[in-house]
Amino acid sequence: MCAAVKRIRESYRESQPQFAQRVRVAAMTISRFERGTREPGDFEVLKRLAEAARAQGLKQEQDLLEHAAIEARGSQAWSGAAERSTHMGLMAMSIFHLPQWRLMHAAGIAALYYPEVAIAMEQAAGPAMALVDEAIRQYANEPVSGGLGFANQLARLLETLASQRALERFKEKQ
Repeated sequence: MCAAVKRIRESYRESQPQFAQRVRVAAMTISRFERGTREPGDFEVLKRLAEAARAQGLKQEQDLLEHAAIEARGSQAWSGAAERSTHMGLMAMSIFHLPQWRLMHAAGIAALYYPEVAIAMEQAAGPAMALVDEAIRQYANEPVSGGLGFANQLARLLETLASQRALERFKEKQ
């Protein structure tokens, strides 16, 4: 992760103090990250570093830092809901109408900032949550490429399962 910080800074062609201003940390912190004497561990710092990587098109570094941010967020004080989060921010999905967009983003905000609401939503989700859990189990049992980008791989698997279930339900009603 420390090498990723240096690659991101170098992609901007900035000094450590300049890059530190960009990601809103002390210049000494960037120096420690790059030397490997300290690893980024704060959710907000990891998020800003990931955003800096994304802005430069550094996908590997972005994925690494986002994954670390998820872990950092999960280790903070909000147990269950944060630990189940699979991606930093709100995941982009195909949205077909405003009520769907509204529900998807309400769930994302709840997962990020209102753990008690997220837990209630999870309990009310019933068959939808069971489908998500099935996708996670299948993902865990499949050989996948590398640890980076796991959220995209899992999202594709979930979409496939959901489509299969929708087709099965349609056929049952015929």
